[in-house]
Amino acid sequence: MENDSTYRVRTLVEEDIPQIVDLFNKNKVYQFQDGAALTSEDFCLTMAIKETSHFYVLEKNGKIIGTTAFFKFITFGALPLNESYSGFLLIDVEHRTGAAISLLHKEVLFDIVNCDFHTHFTEISRYNKASLTLSKRNGFSKFEGSYEDVNHCYLLRSSLPKVLKAFKFTGDLESKYDINTFKIIEQTDAADISTLLTEISGKKMIYRCFSKAHYPFDIQLDLFRLYIFKENNRYYLKCEFYSEQVYFVKARVGNFKYVKLSRKKNQIAIKKVTLNFLIQGVVYTEIGEIKVQLHYRQPANEKMNIHLNQSMFSYRLIVNRSNGSLLFVKNDRPFIEDTYLLFALPEDVRFLVEEYENRIIIRCIGEHLDIHKVIELHPNKFEARYYIKELPDENRGKVLKYGMKILEQDYLIQEEGTPFPYVPGQLPNELDDFVSMKQFKISDLCYLIISEKLKLTYSTQNPAANQMQYRPLSFIKLDNYKNIRVDYSIKFEKKETQNFNMNLREFREVNINWKSIKNVTAYTAMEASAVNYHLDQKRSPLFYRMDKDEGKVYIGDNKNITFPYKVLEFSWTCSSHVEAWIHDAFYAYKNRGPIWEARDNILIVDRGKNHCFSITAEQGRIYSFKENNKIMMRCVIPNASNVQQFIHFKQLKREEKNNEQNL
Repeated sequence: MENDSTYRVRTLVEEDIPQIVDLFNKNKVYQFQDGAALTSEDFCLTMAIKETSHFYVLEKNGKIIGTTAFFKFITFGALPLNESYSGFLLIDVEHRTGAAISLLHKEVLFDIVNCDFHTHFTEISRYNKASLTLSKRNGFSKFEGSYEDVNHCYLLRSSLPKVLKAFKFTGDLESKYDINTFKIIEQTDAADISTLLTEISGKKMIYRCFSKAHYPFDIQLDLFRLYIFKENNRYYLKCEFYSEQVYFVKARVGNFKYVKLSRKKNQIAIKKVTLNFLIQGVVYTEIGEIKVQLHYRQPANEKMNIHLNQSMFSYRLIVNRSNGSLLFVKNDRPFIEDTYLLFALPEDVRFLVEEYENRIIIRCIGEHLDIHKVIELHPNKFEARYYIKELPDENRGKVLKYGMKILEQDYLIQEEGTPFPYVPGQLPNELDDFVSMKQFKISDLCYLIISEKLKLTYSTQNPAANQMQYRPLSFIKLDNYKNIRVDYSIKFEKKETQNFNMNLREFREVNINWKSIKNVTAYTAMEASAVNYHLDQKRSPLFYRMDKDEGKVYIGDNKNITFPYKVLEFSWTCSSHVEAWIHDAFYAYKNRGPIWEARDNILIVDRGKNHCFSITAEQGRIYSFKENNKIMMRCVIPNASNVQQFIHFKQLKREEKNNEQNL
């Protein structure tokens, strides 16, 4: 029987990289669409771009059989310095035993105390039941900022790091509360407060903490409870004594003197504090001491976006005050996001905007940080340049990223030669978790947004590529920041795109098989997006009515609430081989593949049943993906008087004489 001595967990060294790349290729993870194997160059660039802080390897008898890592950057952007993502969790298919997984989990769990982050995020596929179960052991749960992305991954959050850093046992308490037995039973989130129910040596411990705090503000053991609370606009520290073994508590706020809490005086007022303060304490017992750290940090007011007075090529300009991105907006819907420099920033940075005629300056200011982004606006061109005035020393040698995002799927990409449509999971040759070194080149990249009849040309002097959902992603290594050059331009042109509508003359309309349309629901929505934001947001149901003769499903209203969108959700029973028409060709759905977005209409062909299914949502979006023998559909239409409030269905079948021809 194997034991822990067979295994060893340690951090990555450079000599491990070829073995790790071979492990990924062997297990067919992080594989690009073109079938090319991962290379050591891909691995090194990915680790730099993702700002990987810790990479762990699991060895068995000297051979690497598992990995996991902490990093700062994913497709949705970069986290602050004191937060982290985790990923690259893999156990070799030949060694997936409980012992291997448990040891990797335990060793990394306890090393979190030595990491410089207080909050931990991860993305896990909702189809990966084993990883979802394992993540609960690390305290991961959904929270108010959780989403489900186009690849069906949930964003989950854990406050475990701040809990493990909050206490330390000494004396005989170390054996009474054996840290090796520590485990999380449950984490729940309400508003901005997480509550963690844990167990250590069979005894329950409860923690409550704010999301941006470094430690809990409330700790409860079987011996005592020490916590901060607010009453009548004043703050207090209180200790509740549960055991005669506890003598007293000494605590201090910041650098002030220690004060004593006893049974006779178990509460003190906290004076001269802001909404962000730390408390250090020592709990004295007859068998040892418990060192405790508390952090009270209420969330700041939500940062409002800055609406600029100028426009660019008929698009309104808005600066996202949270991350400095510049949004190009039409009809209250952002189409393009021009990112600010992407790297892990200090926690309390601010983005300030100065606006002049045909010129915008966006400043990023924080501790030892001062970056100016100067934007020049021309009639059909946008030029930007960064000036880095000051940068924290720990950023020297890092890779800075920047780029653009197109915030819908209805566009073409032109890398070399003929443009091709964006088909998530198939085109372009990209992954969310890895970058391909060979894709990065110094050349112009073009995009055609079909609905806007708009061509964008992105030019920069640094390597750029269509990777990680950025269009494009560019990077530069930060050696001497005073000498680096980061500038780029985006050219706007009106451009008609040839419309390749599917020729349906060989098809005839047939009666819809309504029995194949199942799980129909209608509800309100605040946005139309392939990403399902605000998972905890309550959906208000709407009435719907099927007119089977007309092939329409009418969506009702809700007079009690105001909402911008209506949603009709349903599944359509299909065979194993189903395709959707995207721009100029049919593309096959992959089982549990990415969510595809269509504007106004989608045409789906079921090869196994030799018929087509057409769905129309006026001025709406249609989101679809395949799950086993069903196509899962979500139709979103504006809740507006000038938009028809129904979804139109058609079923088509090719004439029998043409059955042998390809659709």
